[in-house]
Amino acid sequence: MGSVGAAADGAVQICESALLGLGSGLGWTFAIPTAALMVACLRLPITKHTEMILLRQADTMPLLTAWKLQIGYSSSQQVKLVGKEQKRIFRERGIQGWKARAPPLLTLPVWLAMSEALRRLCGYGHGMLSLIIPEASKTKTPDPNNASSVTDQAAAALPPVDAATAVDTLSNSAQSAASAIDMGVYSQSGQLIIDWAAADPTGYTLPAMLCITMLWSFLPLDKPMRDLVFNISKTTNLVPRQYWRVLLHRALLVFALAMPFAAAQTPAGILVYFITSMGLTGLITRRTHAKIERYKRSVIRQCTRYEPFVLRG
Repeated sequence: MGSVGAAADGAVQICESALLGLGSGLGWTFAIPTAALMVACLRLPITKHTEMILLRQADTMPLLTAWKLQIGYSSSQQVKLVGKEQKRIFRERGIQGWKARAPPLLTLPVWLAMSEALRRLCGYGHGMLSLIIPEASKTKTPDPNNASSVTDQAAAALPPVDAATAVDTLSNSAQSAASAIDMGVYSQSGQLIIDWAAADPTGYTLPAMLCITMLWSFLPLDKPMRDLVFNISKTTNLVPRQYWRVLLHRALLVFALAMPFAAAQTPAGILVYFITSMGLTGLITRRTHAKIERYKRSVIRQCTRYEPFVLRG
């Protein structure tokens, strides 16, 4: 775990440098959403790969529909048999479901590293990456217990200098170091408007926005799945795989309702990062879903003429 922790800490430091560069160039109001946008852009090649797998799966819809008519789809046993045939067809064509679900998870470490870097800059508690890899929770703050000993060692190693010059140099260095991570937004008169490293001053605006964004992002896009998620009576005769999918959607919706308000004291900058990330994820997911649905409608079309069930000689 030591090498994993060192690698994670190095990735977080790179993200810290990127955030500081964005903050100094754009200001923190635009730097935090831009960081979330940069992470979302990393998903674009993976999204194209996922679209390709889903489109090739949609090509098999006529064949799967024929199997449903042949086997039936009214009982749980018939649903299991159709599912086995679907897995066989996908496996033979190299379009298994995990090939569409697993690649988007590759950007999760980058998203966690960016959120951990933002947490360090805000000086806030422990982040999600810190809980997964404790070695990555090292914040770059000096230990107050060792401050005097470090100062004594540094003073002993330095050559004699003028006291006034040393005081001015230390003061300027301290001011520049403090301003490097100052995440406040000020008016022209110098009055603080909002500090992104502090909690939301209203106490509920950003948590409510995060709650709405997460609900919008986690809401099932297919109407049959939405009916199963919100109607408990319909989930009694589901096959195990579909039943666990329904439970996962319900858990995500409950999490989206509870988590933002439980984290109301989280720094505003972190909440803005989460809101932007969830919003971009929802947009990408909906765009992909709309494209797949349009393709499915073009693959299966209703017959426009009557065909008798007889052989023509």
